Amino acid sequence: MGSQMNGNDLIDQDTFSLSRLIMEKKISPVEIVKAQLIKIEEENPDINAIVTLSAESALQSARKAEKQLMKQLIAGPLHGIPFLVKDLFDTANIRTTYGSIYFKEHVPARDAFIVEKLKSAGGILLGKTNTSEFGFSHLSSNKIYGTTKNPWNLACTPGGSSGGNGAALAARMSTMSIGSDLGGSVRVPAHCCGISGFRPSLGRVSTEGHSRAGTPVIGALLAPGIMTRTVRDISLILSVIEGFNHRDPFMMGFAPLKTQMNSASSKGYKCALIDFRAEIEIDEEIDGMALHVASLLSRHDGAWERKRIPLGKELSPAMRTLVGTDLKYSVNQYLTDHRVANPDLSFIEHIPDGFTTRDYMQAYGKMLGIRIMVNSFFQKFDLLILPVLPTTAPPVRSPEGRDLSADKLFDLAVPNFLAVLAGSPSLALPVGIHSNGMPISLQIVGAYGKDAVVLQAGEMIENEMKFFDSTRTKSE
Repeated sequence: MGSQMNGNDLIDQDTFSLSRLIMEKKISPVEIVKAQLIKIEEENPDINAIVTLSAESALQSARKAEKQLMKQLIAGPLHGIPFLVKDLFDTANIRTTYGSIYFKEHVPARDAFIVEKLKSAGGILLGKTNTSEFGFSHLSSNKIYGTTKNPWNLACTPGGSSGGNGAALAARMSTMSIGSDLGGSVRVPAHCCGISGFRPSLGRVSTEGHSRAGTPVIGALLAPGIMTRTVRDISLILSVIEGFNHRDPFMMGFAPLKTQMNSASSKGYKCALIDFRAEIEIDEEIDGMALHVASLLSRHDGAWERKRIPLGKELSPAMRTLVGTDLKYSVNQYLTDHRVANPDLSFIEHIPDGFTTRDYMQAYGKMLGIRIMVNSFFQKFDLLILPVLPTTAPPVRSPEGRDLSADKLFDLAVPNFLAVLAGSPSLALPVGIHSNGMPISLQIVGAYGKDAVVLQAGEMIENEMKFFDSTRTKSE
């Protein structure tokens, strides 16, 4: 079984195309894995996106998938397609460090639920991607593996905490990867690296097997995220990984995505362009692109208007308090349980100390207020349009020689907190190139449970603006 496509042709495809070509027996899983491994060997030393590579096991799985294919034994829609996973998800018999020196030799006995689902659908685990320690920074750097760089500009951050995923996809090391999003950790790297990143509705996809997914607050706000180069890939992968998990206390019941996609309307959308200019200074080119996208989505009997959020200034303080309270408690509890002497807590130095019960209850009340406010928006609008960051990917070091701080990037990421606190589905979609040469993404946010509406709108914009087609050879 072989194809006439060369390695560059293979890595330039999206997951959807690879799946179709495999099913038609025009390419083999072994060819795909080998092409990806060659690309990783070329690109990863400079970018440091993939921190654990499962080359031999991936090739073994690819050979098995090829034999099954010749016997018409298809595992599922991802049969023979390699994927990457953020190093916060457990992977059976493969080192999983959570980006922490305290877990640098940790090898889980079983896969995270989402990894199980991908493998059951025929996916082949290719490796683990870099992240910040426990994922608590929008910078993808830790003391085990160092810092991940942005393929578009090595002097800029790829974002985080799923920055290894974003950088790997932008450099064509894989067509699909799984990250996680608590405060924009999928959407920020998607914006910085010019790929698509989707945070589904809370409770649609299980977080079981993700670092600290069971802690009270973080578990209730955390969502696995899908990172790809096209929106149709996101729809394909979401249909595989969604579904109820009785071991996950944060799961909710949803109709299958395919059912929702069939019933979703593709007429013009009523869009609210969320105005964050009172909270942060938005780059003019990014704001102009948001206006253009709102105009495109509202064609054919739709409409759009710019709207301020009454509780916009509450987003960042509420996130700091809710996540900070959980983080401080759970980390200290872990260190106590494991009797760690002289622990290095620099990775959470940007989280303030001294949260009180009153602080927590007030922040929780603000979160509920934000959910009510967002729900009220969706009584009038189908979609919210907003930036991911107010700038393109920031440089990791300023002209004055100061390193980009996690605290600074947290403040820039405030538009991402709206979907987190509301539980809404949110798609970060690349829509253009800034005059500085870096990619621009925008968020499309839908009502809770309306993932299909968001993805359908995203695919419409993707087809209109053709960002994927224009950047297929970006890394060559």
